[in-house]
Amino acid sequence: MMMAVTFFAGIGTSPLTAYYFNIVSTLGLISNLIAIPVLGFIVLPAGLISLVCFSYFPMFATFIINVCTGLISVLITLSEFFISIPYSWSRAITLSWIEIAAIYLVFISIFLILKGIRKTPIFLLTLSVLLIIFNVSNSRLKSPLKPNLSITIIDVEQGSSALIQTPEGRRILVDGGGFSDSSSFDTGRFIIAPFLWQKRIRSLDYVILSHPESDHLNGLIFILQNFDVQALIKNTDMRDSRNYTALIKTCQERNIRILNPLSERNPLESGTTKFLFYDSLKNSFSYGFNNNSLVFKVIYNGFSMLFPGDILSLREKNLSSINHPDLHSDILLSPHHGSSTSSTKFFFDKVLPKSVIISCGWHNRYGFPHPKVVKRYNEMGVSIFRTDEDEAIFISSDGKKYNIRTHKGGNIVLYILCLCCNSCFIDTL
Repeated sequence: MMMAVTFFAGIGTSPLTAYYFNIVSTLGLISNLIAIPVLGFIVLPAGLISLVCFSYFPMFATFIINVCTGLISVLITLSEFFISIPYSWSRAITLSWIEIAAIYLVFISIFLILKGIRKTPIFLLTLSVLLIIFNVSNSRLKSPLKPNLSITIIDVEQGSSALIQTPEGRRILVDGGGFSDSSSFDTGRFIIAPFLWQKRIRSLDYVILSHPESDHLNGLIFILQNFDVQALIKNTDMRDSRNYTALIKTCQERNIRILNPLSERNPLESGTTKFLFYDSLKNSFSYGFNNNSLVFKVIYNGFSMLFPGDILSLREKNLSSINHPDLHSDILLSPHHGSSTSSTKFFFDKVLPKSVIISCGWHNRYGFPHPKVVKRYNEMGVSIFRTDEDEAIFISSDGKKYNIRTHKGGNIVLYILCLCCNSCFIDTL
């Protein structure tokens, strides 16, 4: 009976485990048959006994604690062994509550069938199928008839990360945010991955690393380890750091291709969506990692957005030279999080965006965005969106017009691009 309760409790809680932790474990049902009796009937009672005996028989209490510690260590080793077995567990997208209800209706139906009841299970299974049909139909009704280009600037605090979804169905993650190498908070695990699972994304066509700095790199390691990624796109820069080494090792272990967009011919071109990467004219820059950032523009018919990474004024001047293709873009992701060493006037005059998005952390220690840069943007008459104030920022374009929606407050600002006269009308809804 104890084993049966443990087994069915594991099955019964699996939909909720998938919902809250995005994990489905198969061997967990077996490992719990070992772990729960040991913890519940040996470790926990022994720990309580040691607590009572500690004041009167400290040597005996210490002996019990050491035994319990040994048992827990064995269970941890056993769990690590189960986890290492292929297909012992898998990641899951975030289920909707309708899907969870349908799963539990199936569980109840199976239980009633085992009890010898026939009519009620048929009704419950029919209801479960109807719920699934309703959920699929509702999802399709919410989807636009004509797919748009969708770009999400993810709020990763002081860092940068963006998800690009093309009308052709490709998904590209640009950078993964991250804190210092000594930080225990993983933006990939706790921010980006839950966001992707919530959007029912389990695979990515490409992951782009603009440059190997911690606030762009560290969150990508978890993503590469837990999602099906076709290729990693990066520049030629390498870094002698623990997280960069882990990133490259993960690519090697999971057979993820590493591409250099400046040596590959149109590695990201997808139908009507194009990705234009800008080289650096083979100049060497100070502050190399930042200035060597991959700079690229997403182009979808008449809409475009520029991703400049963390470039500084010297690289901006280099990009603004007449030898480079047109930098003009409707939206600019502010270089280097809005620092005073970027967003120079000659660069801004080349891009001429109508909107600027600044990815930065709330009250960050660098003072980003710099007041001078914000003032310059305001003087240019552009609309400013900031992740530290607006949280996640959602951009959608049909190739002619685009709209920007912020997570905080749910306000929508619609920008209609008039290609014939290069004018822009702003209607706040």
